[in-house]
Amino acid sequence: MFFFPATTAMFAVVREWVMKRENKGFIRAYWNFYKENYIRSLLGGVFFTITWVVWLLNYHLAAVEIGSGLFYFFIAITIFIVAFTSYFFADTVHFEVSIIYSIRKALFMAIFHLPYTIAAAGAVSILLYIIYQIHPLFLVLFSGPAIAYVYFFAFYQIFLKAQAATESQ
Repeated sequence: MFFFPATTAMFAVVREWVMKRENKGFIRAYWNFYKENYIRSLLGGVFFTITWVVWLLNYHLAAVEIGSGLFYFFIAITIFIVAFTSYFFADTVHFEVSIIYSIRKALFMAIFHLPYTIAAAGAVSILLYIIYQIHPLFLVLFSGPAIAYVYFFAFYQIFLKAQAATESQ
């Protein structure tokens, strides 16, 4: 119940970092974002919980062997769903639009901006490996903000590119 609003608040704080905005207090900003997006996060969380449960059940029921072609297909789709979920959180904290519109926009971003999606997935993988090599406990402590930072950065680059294309017309 608290996972999705907390994740949204984390993405909102990371948004401030990526956009290089000054905030007076990290904890105060986090709680303000938590309260501000609580209902929206819960509703979006229901959709993504269903998406992830269906996907994980699919994987479990398929009894995929590691190294098979189907295994790599499942890995690719999992990376896509991670990006889709992350883009939704990034969109939620960056725009005030309907949840359906945010879900649709996040889906389109994950599909039609595939180089950013693949680059973000690669960057997250490398970053998590480095964090794990420093100390496994750091993976538990810093993996959330690291993933949020990379995916919000990718989201923001897509947004800036689209904004520049719109302004040049």
